[in-house]
Amino acid sequence: MPTELRLSPDLVQRLESSERVLARCEQIAARGAAYAELISPVDTGRYRASFRVVRSVKSGRTIVRLINTARNPRSGYPYPWALEYGTRYMRRQRILGRTADHIRRG
Repeated sequence: MPTELRLSPDLVQRLESSERVLARCEQIAARGAAYAELISPVDTGRYRASFRVVRSVKSGRTIVRLINTARNPRSGYPYPWALEYGTRYMRRQRILGRTADHIRRG
């Protein structure tokens, strides 16, 4: 006999903002940061040292994200973008994309 579980929108919203759920999301993001640091290329070490787990609120929802804040010191160009998508001078390396794949695999 199949069982059906229906969650009310109110319950889902409370779960999304639950401190335990958010703490677990932050743990997962921190493991993702460790993996991203492991696979990051190292020239100066600036990119590898710039991973951050941030919690923000958008449209009433709390979001936990793994970001990289590295910038080229001379031009201010967002270095993570160049590594993720590549430029005419460097091939794409998909550091954050590969990290997201790693997190999904568990």
